[in-house]
Amino acid sequence: MNTPHHNNFSSLLIALFCLFILIFFTKDLALGLYENYQEKQELQVQVDQSRQEWEDFSALEKQLEAGESDSELKKYARDFSQADFLEFLYSYIENSPSVGTSTLIKSVTFSEPEQNEIGFMQVNVDVSVRMPSLAVM
Repeated sequence: MNTPHHNNFSSLLIALFCLFILIFFTKDLALGLYENYQEKQELQVQVDQSRQEWEDFSALEKQLEAGESDSELKKYARDFSQADFLEFLYSYIENSPSVGTSTLIKSVTFSEPEQNEIGFMQVNVDVSVRMPSLAVM
C-alpha cells in the first residue's frame, strides 16, 4: 500500500530527474546564447566606433572640399628639420625616467627628401639605439 509520503517522495524524485535532464540538455544552448550576446555587444561597439570614424572623415572631407581645413592640414604638413628631430630624440631619452643613462644612441640617418604618392615630402629616418633591456625599449 502506497502512503502519501511515498507518493510525495516519488513525485519529488521524478521532478528532480526532469530538472536534471532539462538542465543537462539546455546548458549548451544557454551558454551559446550568452556567447552570442557578448559577441553582439562587442560588434556593436565596433560598429559605433567605425560609424564615428566615418562621420569624422566625412566632416573632414566636407571641410577639404569647402577649403576650410587649412589649419587641419597644417598640423600634418609642417616643416620638420633634422635638428628638430634630433632635439626631440635626445630630450626624450634624457627626460624619460624609465630609460635612464644606460641608453646609447648609436646612429641616426636621414634619407633624401622625396615626394610620396599623395604629394607630401617624405624622409625616412633610421635610428639605432642601445637600450638596457627589452622592457625599457
